[in-house]
Amino acid sequence: MNDDLNYKTFLFWSNKKIIISVVQSNDLKIIYEKKKYFDELNSTKFEYLNEFLDNNIYNIEKKINSFIKEIYLVLEIEDFFPIQISIKKNNNGNKLTFSSLGYSLNEAKELCFKTFDEGKIIHMIIDNYLLDDNFYKTIPRDITYSQFSVSISFICMKIDYIRNLEKILGNYQIKIQQIISAQYLRD
Repeated sequence: MNDDLNYKTFLFWSNKKIIISVVQSNDLKIIYEKKKYFDELNSTKFEYLNEFLDNNIYNIEKKINSFIKEIYLVLEIEDFFPIQISIKKNNNGNKLTFSSLGYSLNEAKELCFKTFDEGKIIHMIIDNYLLDDNFYKTIPRDITYSQFSVSISFICMKIDYIRNLEKILGNYQIKIQQIISAQYLRD
């Protein structure tokens, strides 16, 4: 088997089903896809995931003649939680720049980590900008302002949950490339 990266592997997991899909990287053609549905309400237990992977990883690697090294997880579970933060800065009549915005976003991330150090940020969403009492959904261009505020929502997950996922996937020598909230994708 070779270790090329011609394929991307996605795993969707909810309390009703698990789906694993392998697509070609260049054209996103589905090479392999298996689904398992559950009748139970609380089927996001890790033993269901382990059993599902046992039944599919070898078949996938045989079909694509390559090892799965990384996987994208799309999760529709209740273990995500939001943290909202707003950062306010004085700007003395200057224009908003991407670097000044970047500093504010990094400051917000640091505050999020300090608030909840047992979690990991999965998604960061800029809700709105406030420049001198005017709201914007996108970054305004060429506007000078005195005060700047950005409201940010973080979608987070407890680090213990992520470690359990990493442990299960580690049994197959698979690394988590990215965790994605299914709700975030829909929104």
